[in-house]
Amino acid sequence: MKLLLYLAGCALWALAVRGWRPELRLRDAAGYALLAGAFLAPGLGTAGHQTATDLLWQVRPWKETVAGRVEPANPLLSDPVLQMLPFRTLVRERLLAGEAPLWAHELGTGQPLLGNAQSAPFAPFHLAALPLPPLDGMQVAAGWQLFTGALLAHCLLLALGARPVAAAVAAVGYGLSCFAVVWLFYPIGMAAAWLPGVVLGVVALSRGEPRSLPGLLICTVAMAASGHPETLAHAALVCGVLAAVLAWCLPPSERLTFAGRAALAALLAAAISLPVLGPVLEALPESQRTAVLVDDPGSFGPPPFEPRTLLPLLDPFVFGSPRDGDWAGPWNFNELVPVYAGLVTTLLALFGALWRRGRALAVLAGGTAALLASHEGWPFGALLRALPLLEHAAHSRLRLVWVLAVAVAAGLTVEELARRGLGTRSAAALGVGALALAGAVSAVPPLGGTWQLAWWWGALAGLVLLALAALVPALRRRLPAVALALVALDLVLLGARYNPALGPEWRPSTPPALATLAARSAAEPEPHRVVADDWDLPAGLPAMWGLWDPRGNDPMRPAAAARHVARRLESVDRPLAAPRLRPGRFDPAALDDLAVRYRLTPHRRRLPPPWRLVADRPGGRVWHDPAARGLFFPAGGTAGDAEVTGTRAVPNGFDLRVHAPAGATIGSSVSSARAWRVRADGEPIPTAAHDGAFLAFTVPPGRHAVELRYAPATWRWGLVTAGGGLLLLAVLAARRRREAQIPLRSVASTSRTKAIVTSQKA
Repeated sequence: MKLLLYLAGCALWALAVRGWRPELRLRDAAGYALLAGAFLAPGLGTAGHQTATDLLWQVRPWKETVAGRVEPANPLLSDPVLQMLPFRTLVRERLLAGEAPLWAHELGTGQPLLGNAQSAPFAPFHLAALPLPPLDGMQVAAGWQLFTGALLAHCLLLALGARPVAAAVAAVGYGLSCFAVVWLFYPIGMAAAWLPGVVLGVVALSRGEPRSLPGLLICTVAMAASGHPETLAHAALVCGVLAAVLAWCLPPSERLTFAGRAALAALLAAAISLPVLGPVLEALPESQRTAVLVDDPGSFGPPPFEPRTLLPLLDPFVFGSPRDGDWAGPWNFNELVPVYAGLVTTLLALFGALWRRGRALAVLAGGTAALLASHEGWPFGALLRALPLLEHAAHSRLRLVWVLAVAVAAGLTVEELARRGLGTRSAAALGVGALALAGAVSAVPPLGGTWQLAWWWGALAGLVLLALAALVPALRRRLPAVALALVALDLVLLGARYNPALGPEWRPSTPPALATLAARSAAEPEPHRVVADDWDLPAGLPAMWGLWDPRGNDPMRPAAAARHVARRLESVDRPLAAPRLRPGRFDPAALDDLAVRYRLTPHRRRLPPPWRLVADRPGGRVWHDPAARGLFFPAGGTAGDAEVTGTRAVPNGFDLRVHAPAGATIGSSVSSARAWRVRADGEPIPTAAHDGAFLAFTVPPGRHAVELRYAPATWRWGLVTAGGGLLLLAVLAARRRREAQIPLRSVASTSRTKAIVTSQKA
């Protein structure tokens, strides 16, 4: 099923892209679909997958179901398991039920879901994969990511005048780059796949090509919906600079027209994207991310520049690999190594920029500026921090622009060599450069591991073969095809093993203790929360079984509530490798305040009353507190006379009944946010904050039916602006179609007139 859906999606998307770019050959698109499918064959062609779920067997519920210790294949890939997989589970449930995915009761003490951004409920790849379970859907979406990145990069090179083989060099260099592979199951990887299409749209718009505006809008809105606004901001910056350069190159008479088209495209993209971006911007000021920035403004800034951080440009394994357990780099592998786009690709880009110059030099210069800006201490970084919305972005991810620049410059170089041929001096320069680079890489062998050695030998052999293709006259005309094969070999050897291939036995199962916890929790009449001692059930994971856990690991959750939970439970944001908590670390009063009714503990732990043991099964002991406080409760001086009953969780809110003879303030353990709207008997009432962190409201005397809804204003207005933007786009398309038909009608009318005159003369 996964493979069939993947191939069907590739076919439909290739046809859609060909409608925009008629020069695309379907056989080239088929080649990229097969390449991406083969690259991810362990997850697409079998019942297995490539999301690092073996990490779960590090914690008690799963650890007790196997004999011996399980070592995760790649311990660095915890976020796709602890964040993306729960997000996909919740979003899929909402969308299939016809609900707007605005709020997640299950995560922490409640948090924005659409406003989280990384949940990406409306990402095109995720929407297309909705028929599949979340784990399988993520695998198929990853395949579409690689396919789309390569396909759009290919079309970009065709638009720049390259022939298919040269375009394929750039497409493979970008589509299978280290950036695309290490971020494969992250929103940043999905957003990155659309970057060549956005750049292509700007180029097409500057030329006034047909369908340039719809093509640009589709790629831009898809990037906005992919769940990584920072990549969208970086893409907007790149396209702004590109548009300025293209406008400068246009004749003065055409500049104003292009500026108008670009402004219209930006306006329409913003209007259509507002439903997904607006809730993020609305939730950001109250988020933990913003609170961290207030306390430490440089926490999300790029790392300081060190010369050794440039070594992965040529050798991604110079500091080892987390896959082999020998990583010794200055900072995170996923942040440092994605600059690598292939040795042959990089050599060709440098050769074209330094030897041939021209467009390759201009493209690589832009990529170099982005690379320098991805480090602290360079002027480009200071300029970025002066721009609105970019002052606190993680600019280390600007390495993506370098990767695209290297791929495009390499493709342009191969095209020029194919068109003009490789002269003796140029051939000698390229051959010597390849051999010199091979010598430099061979001087630093990998730290160890079969995988690293295989890549090392393959990369060295590729450089030697490229040198032979350049230096031997009989092979020079085959240089483009040789370069394509070597780029593919390099990047496949590098990336195919990074995301581990796991069999169906590593799918997230339901251990007996967790099954008991989920069953008993589902039978409770009112919503409540559960918690696991000693980090036995990492925050976020319980949501996959419909359980509400007050702990969290997401920087976009409301900051005040996150701080409150951290103080009371002292167990927030601990990774899988964190030290165990001491027994009894939880404050009993804190658990009661947070409506914790069930608790999972190690087998030997005993809890005092009112906790009572209800199950002791593989995976831990399940304890129940029947007297735990509800999510909503009377607070303040009139609390003794008031009563809250019938609390029911509904999509994006709650329904409950309040009996307050003298009026009362109702507190809760639900995260406070400005987007909450409260109605009592249909009349709006103001909200407040209980303990400075949680939702509260005051009702007048009497009995009331209270409705609480999380309703971001930007979501409502965004739907209006998106509808207006799509309507305007349809009007423009219809107008263009009528204008295209006018000349044809005029020709036909003239022909009929001539025929009548001729017949009269006869």
